[in-house]
Amino acid sequence: MTLSEKTSALNAWHRAELMLKHLMQTDLSLFPFNAFQSQPFAVYAYLFHALLYTVLDYLKEKNSIPPSIEQEVMIHWDNLRLFRNAVFHIQDDIYSPKTLALAESKLSIKTTSRIHYEIGQFLENLSPTELSQKD
Repeated sequence: MTLSEKTSALNAWHRAELMLKHLMQTDLSLFPFNAFQSQPFAVYAYLFHALLYTVLDYLKEKNSIPPSIEQEVMIHWDNLRLFRNAVFHIQDDIYSPKTLALAESKLSIKTTSRIHYEIGQFLENLSPTELSQKD
């Protein structure tokens, strides 16, 4: 990974971080599921998971997914990809199978938050000697 690639990945990671911070400030237990999609925090949840996938996809393309999370990420890869597609492409059904698959996979916000933070630490801790000299 080059320095500019690291910078690009961190930039996308920070956008996901902003969505996660807003999401975590909300008490989700106050809202029934059927009201979930119409609430502002739902936007944060949707965008966070979609952005998490875009960062993971970029890191996968660069062969740079942190080894500590790679196996877990691969287990949920297809559901995260479908969810990202559902967020950024209008679905015919408000309860699209693409969005429901992520919920049914039992991938919790705790797990995705941990994956997110491990990516951030990995990117921040890449030393200059670990970066390729392609820049």
